[in-house]
Amino acid sequence: MNRTEEALPTSLRDRPYDWHELAQMVLEHRRPLIVANLLALVGTMVNVPLPLLLPLLVDEVLLNKPGTLVDTMNWLFPAAWVGPIFYILMVMLLTLLLRLIGLAVGVLQTRQFTAISKDVIYHMRRDLLARLQRVSMAE
Repeated sequence: MNRTEEALPTSLRDRPYDWHELAQMVLEHRRPLIVANLLALVGTMVNVPLPLLLPLLVDEVLLNKPGTLVDTMNWLFPAAWVGPIFYILMVMLLTLLLRLIGLAVGVLQTRQFTAISKDVIYHMRRDLLARLQRVSMAE
C-alpha cells in the first residue's frame, strides 16, 4: 500500500514539520522530480538562443557578413531558394518553433512539479485533520 492509499495515520504528529521531513516527502517522488528538472533544463536550452537569433540574422544578412547561420541554410537548402527573404522567413519559423517547444516543455514541467506539490500538501493536510480529530470542541 503506497502513501496515497493509506488511511488517516494512527500515530499523530505532536511537532511541526521541519525542512528535512519536507525534503523526504518530496524525494519520495524521485522519478517525477528528475523528469521535471530535466524538462526545466531542456526548456532553458531551447529558450536561451531565442534573443540571439535576430541580431545574428542582422549581422549575417543585412550587413552582408555571412556566417554560420547563412552557411548552414545554404548547405541545407537548394541555391535557388536562398536569399534575404528566405533567410528571414527561416529564422522566423525557427524562432516560432523554439518558442512552441519551450512553451510545451514549460507546461509539462509545471504539471510535474504541481503533482508533486499537491501530494505533499495532501499528506500535510491529512496529518492536520488527524490531529484536529483529537482536539475537543471545548478547547
